[in-house]
Amino acid sequence: MKIIIETNFKKGKENLESLAVALETDSIVAIAKAKGLEEANKAIDKFVARYTNDLKAKLSQALLK
Repeated sequence: MKIIIETNFKKGKENLESLAVALETDSIVAIAKAKGLEEANKAIDKFVARYTNDLKAKLSQALLK
């Protein structure tokens, strides 16, 4: 199963940028079962860090428009 996070940047009614990322929950569960919750949390932290970097880049682009 996937959890999809979508972020849209708008100026008034105009769409400027959008960002969509998917988290494979089956992969996180598999890591938790094989390596424990600490490793699963590390995988989630990596996902969130990548999402944050992508979000910053899209926000910068939206601010320049």
